[in-house]
Amino acid sequence: MKIISWNLNGLISNIEKNSFDVFYEELPEILCFQETKTNQTPDIIPGYNHYYNNATSKSGYAGTVSLSLDTNILSASNKISDVEELNHEGRVITLELDEFYIVNTYVPNSANDSLERKDYRIRWDEAYREHIIKLNSIKPVIACGDFNVTMSAIDAYPENERQQKVEEQFTSDERSNLITLMESGFIDVFRHFYPNKENSYTWWSQRFYKRQKNQGLRLDYFLVSEEIIDRVKSITHYTDIMGSDHCPIGIEVI
Repeated sequence: MKIISWNLNGLISNIEKNSFDVFYEELPEILCFQETKTNQTPDIIPGYNHYYNNATSKSGYAGTVSLSLDTNILSASNKISDVEELNHEGRVITLELDEFYIVNTYVPNSANDSLERKDYRIRWDEAYREHIIKLNSIKPVIACGDFNVTMSAIDAYPENERQQKVEEQFTSDERSNLITLMESGFIDVFRHFYPNKENSYTWWSQRFYKRQKNQGLRLDYFLVSEEIIDRVKSITHYTDIMGSDHCPIGIEVI
């Protein structure tokens, strides 16, 4: 099984640019897209089942969609909490398969000066952690998407213009929340395969030719339950696929 995750930075614009044509040849079994920025629900790739979670808080904001070639999806859910405020931005889709859950994830960005937004991120992180720990008590979990945080200094270009901001914002609550999540029984697949690899990023500013110079951040992850890490055979950053300020990432699972 191949699973692809991609922050689109706009679904409709990528449909118009034919960005999804690159998937037609291999047709991954699961596609998880984040930041759709629309309330529409178009068919993105023919033949797939589409599971949308559009934001209800405001139009054209956040949002996720998961696509599956497999008709045997046991359940699909858009909730992470009984607190509706933590669900209404369309940030999570949980698909239940026979052997594991796949959780499409778009974590709120709190890298700004709003204390209210940072508080929302902290509460959201806690609810999300409880959600996938609960899932993991039932069957293994594959969580993927844009987690809006760098795991460590190696995940940020050393001279990135946002480096200082990265360290200020992400070495405290946001980064510690991600580490706490991993300590609850999950593994960062990329670092499992490439523990010391540098200059491997998934997001680049669209200003100052940052992508062409590979001056970015690793914000997109696959986190899997410890018990199934041996079933993950590879992880790839598809840095040559354009259409967004993020690149797709993908894993193969047996």
